[in-house]
Amino acid sequence: MQETSFVPLKPQVLSFSKFLTALFQSFDEEGLRPCVLRNYEEFPASNVGSDVDFLIRRSELPRIIRALRSLHGIRIVGYAERHYVAHVFVEGVSSAPGIRALGLDFIWSLNWKGLEYLATDAVLQTATVRQAGDLTFLVPSPVHEAIISLLSSLLIGGWLKEKYFPKVQQTFTGRRLAVLAALSPEFGTNAATRLVDSVIAGDRQEMLSCVRPPRT
Repeated sequence: MQETSFVPLKPQVLSFSKFLTALFQSFDEEGLRPCVLRNYEEFPASNVGSDVDFLIRRSELPRIIRALRSLHGIRIVGYAERHYVAHVFVEGVSSAPGIRALGLDFIWSLNWKGLEYLATDAVLQTATVRQAGDLTFLVPSPVHEAIISLLSSLLIGGWLKEKYFPKVQQTFTGRRLAVLAALSPEFGTNAATRLVDSVIAGDRQEMLSCVRPPRT
């Protein structure tokens, strides 16, 4: 009898586009409308970042996980939770070379050391609808997105993420009063004004020196 060699079949992998379509459809079925925080510019074809960040309400997390588990061919291979975010890693999605699993961050609090700089409900209630191909999803208002993109590195880490800065500066310049109105309740008028004007001026040294007053 002639022996037959069997080559193990590789598991099927969804394209990023098909994964997003299935994911948002699953969210809809669960009655969920999470907000994609950033790096959505090339959706659905590709992911600009190394992961995908969603803003949710904390109470929605069980349904988020249920929606992920319902996706055919998708496997949750990692999970970690902190006081403001759940990090979920899934296999079965075509991602960047060398990356085994796609990271999905489900954030329910925009904060520094537990103190919110933007209220989750405020961001979700003013989120706007974005159309990308056949996909429809929520993204933050331009003002909230600019603030989140800036403070996620500046306030929390004490450094400036240059990748987001041109868009942040453009929004702060064009919508200065709206940005001040969003920041002042938590940071105070003086600290907020100093930070916003340093961003508009592109004064990176001044921006870094602005970190301590908002933290205080």
